[in-house]
Amino acid sequence: MAAFTIAEKVGDVDVKGCFMVKEMERYVPIVASAHEMVRYAAKLVDEARELEKAMDAVSRKPHHPEGNVLGKKKLMEKPE
Repeated sequence: MAAFTIAEKVGDVDVKGCFMVKEMERYVPIVASAHEMVRYAAKLVDEARELEKAMDAVSRKPHHPEGNVLGKKKLMEKPE
């Protein structure tokens, strides 16, 4: 959830840096901080996924040949 919240705020920071601030000395650090926010959010998501994989609790949504979306949690179980 933290990664999602950070990612949501990136848009606000980018708008400020790209469209509201005109001085280069001010907008470059603002836009750079938005990029760092995305980088950190991605790191948090990756860490969460690794924890889910370690507990074998990743939500998987394979597709059935007939087009239905199936679901499963454990890697080695049959999708339902």
